[in-house]
Amino acid sequence: FNDIYNNVKEQFNDYEIEDFNNDFEFYSGTKYGSSVYILLDNVIKNNKKNEDKLVTIIYGDIKTTNPDEILSMKKNINSTNKYEVIIDYGENKLVNKITIENR
Repeated sequence: FNDIYNNVKEQFNDYEIEDFNNDFEFYSGTKYGSSVYILLDNVIKNNKKNEDKLVTIIYGDIKTTNPDEILSMKKNINSTNKYEVIIDYGENKLVNKITIENR
């Protein structure tokens, strides 16, 4: 019974990790600013709801988890420019940092 319980628990944890990361991983790589807007909106929503799973955004000289600062950061993103979006993971396999670079 313990083996079955541990297997189900592990599968559930893997599903939770995958579900959490999907909101961010879709926007990794080279993306237009319009996609970066959606990514930043997802981070804002996450950081307001999940204080235990904060995602840090790095863009230029700014490094923050604060939803208000991330909202202000959106003003510096041009919807038609391309950006490189780099995702990093913590020890718990969850996205914990996203770096946005101008291309």
